[in-house]
Amino acid sequence: MLEAAGPAHAVRLAESYREPIHLLLTDVIMPEISGVCLAERIRALRAGIKVLYMTGYAAGLPRSEKPEPGSDYLPKPFTPQELLGKVRSTLDRD
Repeated sequence: MLEAAGPAHAVRLAESYREPIHLLLTDVIMPEISGVCLAERIRALRAGIKVLYMTGYAAGLPRSEKPEPGSDYLPKPFTPQELLGKVRSTLDRD
């Protein structure tokens, strides 16, 4: 598991880390860039990476943020068990 201090750091990690990265877990709304924009940048570097968005929006992702096919979201707040289950189901998805 890798942890990034912010979106720019996440992109640098995706560029420099030599091993596979299977999942990006990101918030939808962040101060610097949106989670969807971050996912687009990471996917340009890491084709096939799965994306799981965390969101405080009750109805899922805001309309202005259209995620790529194959990504999923987890509404906040969530329990550790809910996070684990959603990570597993996202990774298992084709």
